[in-house]
Amino acid sequence: MPLAEIKGFLTSVKVASDLLKLGIEARDDAKIKAASNELTERLIEANMLALDITNKMHEQDSHLRDAQERIRELEAKRELLDRYQLIELDEGSLVYELKANAGTEEPHHYACPNCLEDGRKTVLQKKNRPYSDRIRKEVPRLVCTKCPADFAFDGEKMPKSSYHGGQVVY
Repeated sequence: MPLAEIKGFLTSVKVASDLLKLGIEARDDAKIKAASNELTERLIEANMLALDITNKMHEQDSHLRDAQERIRELEAKRELLDRYQLIELDEGSLVYELKANAGTEEPHHYACPNCLEDGRKTVLQKKNRPYSDRIRKEVPRLVCTKCPADFAFDGEKMPKSSYHGGQVVY
């Protein structure tokens, strides 16, 4: 074999070898790219799942805070109601009266049942009001200053010591 043919053959083998290497590298690059794409997709899915879990945790935290706030409100309402007892004043007028053993230095008073059951204390005020639209004679009434509640009473059940100028004093 002449030297030129050997040289041509070796060049052809070298070119074939280079092409084979390029083919292998291209195949490896394609595999790497495919694996990289798959890994990227998995990372995106993991991030989406982590975001979803984080959102659910924030939602649960919000529900927990709301529930804790509601518990505090109910406990405060219960503590307020525990200081009072429901009594009948006169003619079926039901009001809350401060218990004698309520552990407070407040003077004896009556509280509006509508307001107290809503969790806010409103002391009923003594007012003289007409008996009715037709009978103009004024009679003693206990009136709430926060809602339209108006209670009849005989004027004797409320101790005089808790009055000051027709107003219940703290």
